[in-house]
Amino acid sequence: MGRYSYSQPSSSSVRLCSGDEPDVSSTTRDYGIPNLCYCGLRTMMKTMDNTDAYPGRMFFGCKDYKDVDNMHLLKWWDEAMMEEFILLRRATDNQGDCIRVLRVADRIEAELAQLKQLALMEKKRDSRVELSIIIGLLLAGLIVWGCMTIFWFRV
Repeated sequence: MGRYSYSQPSSSSVRLCSGDEPDVSSTTRDYGIPNLCYCGLRTMMKTMDNTDAYPGRMFFGCKDYKDVDNMHLLKWWDEAMMEEFILLRRATDNQGDCIRVLRVADRIEAELAQLKQLALMEKKRDSRVELSIIIGLLLAGLIVWGCMTIFWFRV
């Protein structure tokens, strides 16, 4: 980490977390590539001068990072990039979860369409079956709602 703790939001807009890593979705976390310095100036990638403590090391900071009268952000490039990679990995992991849930929803929709067709055929045969089909459709709807609720609370 740099000379001072960092509390600006990341340039990444990903809002995801997994159980093994801390939640970094809050703007009060020091995670990722910084956008602004504490002084309000935009940060940019820079390289330490030969006169600095770490000559040649890349970092994010504003143009006034050497000003000792004010606190300025200095965040090492390698640390910021690793944090961004973690955020991207979380995003791709979560997208895989979304795809799996959507596939389940598609299968349930296909089953609902089949149930509707069966309901129409059964209605022609026997009006007593109609109640059973409606209950089946309601249960299938509850299953879809339950899957989506579980998924969204898991994220």
